[in-house]
Amino acid sequence: MFSDLTTEPEITKRMAVGLVKQRMLDLIERLDGGAHPSFGLEQEIMWSVRNVPERHQSPNDKPPNYTYSIDKAVLLVPYGAEYEVGSAYLVGSFWATVITPTARHEAKGARTAAMALTVAALKARAALCL
Repeated sequence: MFSDLTTEPEITKRMAVGLVKQRMLDLIERLDGGAHPSFGLEQEIMWSVRNVPERHQSPNDKPPNYTYSIDKAVLLVPYGAEYEVGSAYLVGSFWATVITPTARHEAKGARTAAMALTVAALKARAALCL
C-alpha cells in the first residue's frame, strides 16, 4: 500500500487524513440523502471538521448550528474559497457552490440554504484532504 521508504509517522498521518475524509464523505452522503438536522448531526459535523478523536468526544459538546444558520455554515468554507448560495423558489429547495482553486463543489436540493452550504463546504474540505 505504501512505499517501503515511507516512515511510520507518515503512514499514521495518511491513515488519519483518510479517516477524516471518510467521516466527511459519510456525513455528506447522509445530508444529501435527506437527513434532518439534529443536535447529534451537528456534533458529528463539528467533530469531523475539528478532527476530534472519538475518545475526546462528549455528548455535552455544543456545536454551532451549521445546518440551521448560514452564518455558522460559512465557517465550514475552506480558507481562500469562494461560495454562492441560492434558491429554486418554485421548487422550494436550495443550492450552494464552494469554489476552490482546483474545483467547484456543489450541493443541490437542500431543505435550507445553510444545509446546502454545509454540504458544499464539506465536499470542498473532503477534496482538500490529500
